[in-house]
Amino acid sequence: MLAWSSELQAKATRKDLEETEGDEEKLTREEKFINHQNRIIGELIAMNRALTDRVNLLEHAGGVSQADMSSTPPANASQTREVYSESSTKSKTCGSKALPKGPAAIWFE
Repeated sequence: MLAWSSELQAKATRKDLEETEGDEEKLTREEKFINHQNRIIGELIAMNRALTDRVNLLEHAGGVSQADMSSTPPANASQTREVYSESSTKSKTCGSKALPKGPAAIWFE
């Protein structure tokens, strides 16, 4: 990921150097940085969509759907219940209210 980001930054820098001096609209360093971040975010969104499509294809090929996966309890359900009960007896801070997330709960689009 770092190499990919660095390559995008290098391409943007080379492109900026090749631009002519006669451009009326010059971008500040902050604007260039924001544009770079927007390009990276766009690439990450595209990559996430492609990965989601691949997962959907694998689910359809294997006959497994998201509903099937959510209806079966996780293997570590007893450990999760223990963590919840322990967290209620610990200090009452804002952080103690956060529920632990397993790998299945972290998937997002």
